[in-house]
Amino acid sequence: MSPKDHSRSSLELLEPIFSVDLTATVIGGMAKTGTTLPLTLLDGHPDLVTFPEELRFFHMKADRRDAARAARKFLDNENTRRLASGKTDYSLTDYTAHGGTGFGSMDYSMFDWDLFERLIVDGFAAHSVPLSRFRVVIAAYLLAMGRAIPDGRLHFVCKAPHNERFARKWRRMLGPRGRFIQCTRDPMEHYLSLVNVARMYDHTPQSAGAFARTVRKRLRLWAIYPADQLFVLDYDRLTADTEAVMHQLAEFIGVPFHASMLEPTKNGQPWLGNSSRGVVKDRVFRNSAIARDQLSAEDQRCIERRLHRFMARMGYALSAPVGPMEEARDALRWFGEFLRNRRAR
Repeated sequence: MSPKDHSRSSLELLEPIFSVDLTATVIGGMAKTGTTLPLTLLDGHPDLVTFPEELRFFHMKADRRDAARAARKFLDNENTRRLASGKTDYSLTDYTAHGGTGFGSMDYSMFDWDLFERLIVDGFAAHSVPLSRFRVVIAAYLLAMGRAIPDGRLHFVCKAPHNERFARKWRRMLGPRGRFIQCTRDPMEHYLSLVNVARMYDHTPQSAGAFARTVRKRLRLWAIYPADQLFVLDYDRLTADTEAVMHQLAEFIGVPFHASMLEPTKNGQPWLGNSSRGVVKDRVFRNSAIARDQLSAEDQRCIERRLHRFMARMGYALSAPVGPMEEARDALRWFGEFLRNRRAR
C-alpha cells in the first residue's frame, strides 16, 4: 500500500465520527481532589464511551498548528502511552505503583496501538480545528479498542488533568456539547494529602498560604462554565453517599442511572486507585478530623482565613467564624503578598 493510499484509508476509517452527534463530559480538578473516582465509576456505563487514562488534549497542545508536532506530543505523553502497556496488575501493598494512584488490574491487551498511532497522525494532519482533532482522538480510541463508531449519538467521558487551567479552551471547543465536572475536597484533607505526597517523594511541601492562593485562583475559573454545564463534585460527599451522588451525576450528564456506576473500574477491570478506595474500603479517605490532628494550628488557620467562604458554602468544618475585620486584614495581607511576588518575578 502506498503512503497516499495508507493516508486515505485512515481518513476513511475516521470519517464516520464527523457525523456523530457528540456530547462530552470532561472531569477536572486539582491534584488529590479525587478526579479519578468519577471517571472509574462512569467507566462501565453502557451509554458512555470512557477514555480510561488522563486525556491531556490541551495540556499536550494537541490544538497546535503544526499537526506533526501536535500528534507526536500527544502520542508520546506517558498517560497516552499507557494504552500500549498490555495487561498490568498493581499491588495494594505498593503505594508507588502507577505513580501512587494505581491498584488493581489494567488491561489494554486488546488495544491496537499501531492503528491508534496511525489514525492520530493522519487525522491531525487532515484536520486543524480543535473539535475535529478531538473527534479524531475519540474515533482512534474506539477503533483501536476494536469497537465501532456508533451511529447517531455518542457521549464521551474523559479526565483532563488541571482542566480548570484550560477552561476557556474546553468551553470554546465544546460549546453546548460540553458537560464539566470540577472535583473538590475539604481543604484540610486536600492540603495534608499534598504534603504527604511531597514528603514521600522527598520534595519540599507547598506552604499553606501558597496552597490556599492556588485553590482560590482555580475556584475563580469555575465561573467560566455556564451554570447548567457545571457539576461541582465534592469528594467527601461522593465517598460518603456514592449512590445518591451518582444519581445526581447521571441526571446532569443526561444518562439513566446504572448499577455499574457504584463499582470503580478501568476499561471494565476492577480499579482500586487511591480515591476509589474511599468507596471500596470503608470510606478510608474521609478523614477531616485526622487531617486537623496532623496539621499545625497555624496552617489550619491560614487555610480557613483564605478559604472560609468556600468552606462555608461547601459545608466543610470551620473551627471559628472569620469576622469582617479579620477578612479585611487577610485581603490586605494577600494583596501585599501578590505585589511582593510580582516584583520578585
